[in-house]
Amino acid sequence: MSVLKDRGLFRKAISTARIMQGPFVGRDGMLKDFPINLALGSSRKMPGVAGKFLRDMLPEESSASGEMTVSLYAGCMIDFIYPEIGRSIWNVLAKSDVKALFPKAQSCCGAPAFYMGDRETARQLAIDNIMALEEGSPDYIVTGCPTCAVMLKEKFKMLLEGTEWQERTERLAEKTYDFSAFASDILQIKPENKLMGSFTYHDPCHQVRGLETSDRSRELLKCAGMELVEMDKPDQCCGFAGSYAIKQAGISSKILERKIKSIEDTGVKTLVTDCPGCIMQIRGGLASRGSDIIVRHSAQIIEEII
Repeated sequence: MSVLKDRGLFRKAISTARIMQGPFVGRDGMLKDFPINLALGSSRKMPGVAGKFLRDMLPEESSASGEMTVSLYAGCMIDFIYPEIGRSIWNVLAKSDVKALFPKAQSCCGAPAFYMGDRETARQLAIDNIMALEEGSPDYIVTGCPTCAVMLKEKFKMLLEGTEWQERTERLAEKTYDFSAFASDILQIKPENKLMGSFTYHDPCHQVRGLETSDRSRELLKCAGMELVEMDKPDQCCGFAGSYAIKQAGISSKILERKIKSIEDTGVKTLVTDCPGCIMQIRGGLASRGSDIIVRHSAQIIEEII
């Protein structure tokens, strides 16, 4: 976990992985014949590291001239695995005439360290991110990852309670929103273009139980003209849960199988969820079965309708 505390070293490690993965990445962007895939068995495929990181795609500041200023917090998975999600959020902000910031000093939110009991690393990452996200004095901070949002809104306060950082963590928490809540409650997006088709929604655990905002995603997409077909028990875990998917691969696979059956039983071809970890898990499970069901983040759809 110590590598997480050194931004430069962490990025170097990810960049090295991107170079080395070349022979193991298939046309679908998934890893093949790779050690981690063998550990997971045949239940799901894993994506490769993105060809270009989000931090290399975005400027530190957008050209929008609106009065509202928002910092985009990517988190590791959106920055290094699914930069297209971060790009969609950035574009939604631009179309809403919001001045967007992307602080390049932002780091991992610390969730892996926190949930594995390494509080020292988690505290240091909290401090690093507070300093990074204060740059530019943004009115709000938005993230496309509910787990990151819970860390910024709740766990940072827990980690730094009683320290000189306490007041700053509280200010950070008040400004932080996950994407769907921000788009709905702050931007108050009203879809202009109507999309056709149906979708089903998977509730990420941290979104539905921690933030209680998964209803915002559903309403935004329904307002866009999409038909919601609820799956059975949409708020049941997909089995990812961070390192749990690797440490308890067998149990994780069984949970994933149950989730995929619920998705397939709806008959829809689009699954939407707002967690990049859930996207990795479910998309990988569907890919291993040769399914044609598409998995998208709500930001990728909202970008198309405003």
